[in-house]
Amino acid sequence: MTNEEKIVIAVVTAFLDTVKESGEQGVPLGPCFMAFNARGMSYDAFMGMIAALQRIGKIRVSNHCAIWCGNA
Repeated sequence: MTNEEKIVIAVVTAFLDTVKESGEQGVPLGPCFMAFNARGMSYDAFMGMIAALQRIGKIRVSNHCAIWCGNA
């Protein structure tokens, strides 16, 4: 596994852990994007991550918040 792959896994895991811990209120996507953007993630990459996590059923988005779907 390359360093880039390890970084992607760490970023996605950190995001999912945050969403899971937030409960039913969810995590506001705006502040999350700003935090990731401050570390160099583009808007397109962030939205791609959100779309992929929705597609596989890990999260849903409601009122600009990511909410855990309960899939392990």
